[in-house]
Formats: sequence, structure tokens, C-alpha cells
Amino acid sequence: MNNNIVYLLSHSFGSSSSEFSSIAQYLYASFVVNDVYLKGIFRNVAIEEMDHLDSLGKLICKYGKRPIYGEYLYQYISYWNGNNVYYDTDLKSIFSICIEMEKKAIYDYHMILSLVSDDYVKVVIENILKSEYRHLKLWQDLRKKYCLEVS
Repeated sequence: MNNNIVYLLSHSFGSSSSEFSSIAQYLYASFVVNDVYLKGIFRNVAIEEMDHLDSLGKLICKYGKRPIYGEYLYQYISYWNGNNVYYDTDLKSIFSICIEMEKKAIYDYHMILSLVSDDYVKVVIENILKSEYRHLKLWQDLRKKYCLEVS
């Protein structure tokens, strides 16, 4: 069972749709957007994602594995690479990517919660989930505001 937890956690830690990928994506966005306010938001959310990465890394260590920028896939390791970042500069596309990343993270964390029995892991994941829901709403609200979307 411990290995199954590690596989799930490593996916959220370092896969192509992970906290590490979110950090890279949000920092990239902070480099390419022109709006100073948005640059700050992207950086701040990246920092929050770093806290998630830290929490997941500690959980992986708790179960006897080392956190990697990639994921454990049973018999091998799939390493993270720069192709996991979407190098778009269009603001609407950037927000859409951020929204999809948060939706994927939320789905993955709900999957972890449904499959693990360790109460400590559940508390950590539930705290991360609260933050991911806030991020999702933030990106949706910003896309509406900056991209003139009508709901």
C-alpha cells in the first residue's frame, strides 16, 4: 500500500500535470505578461504551489522514497522536462491553461483522497485541495476580467 501512495503522490509532485509543472507554468506566465499586477499574482500563486510541492515531498519521504521531478511509474521513473510548460503568450490562453491545470490537480487530489486510508495524508491533501479551489476561482475570475468573457 505504501508504494501505491508514493505513486499517487509522485504524480502530483513531479509529473507533467504536477505542482512542479504549475510552478514552472505560473513563473513563465509572470515573465511574459505585461501587466505588473498579473505578474505579481502569477508569482504569488507559484509560491503557494511551492508550499504544496514541499508538503508532497515530505509525504513521499515519509513513505521511504525520494521526491523526484518526475513520477514513479511502478517499474521505472518518468522524469519531468521543459516540454511540460505551455509557452503561450496570449493572456486568454495563459488563463485557460492555468484553469485546466487547477482542474486536473483538483481531480488528482480527489483521486488520492478516494484511494488512501492514511489520515495524515488525507489532512495534507485536503489542505492543498482548498488552495487549488481558490486558484481555480482566481484564474476563472481573472480570465473574465481581462479577456472580456461573458458568463
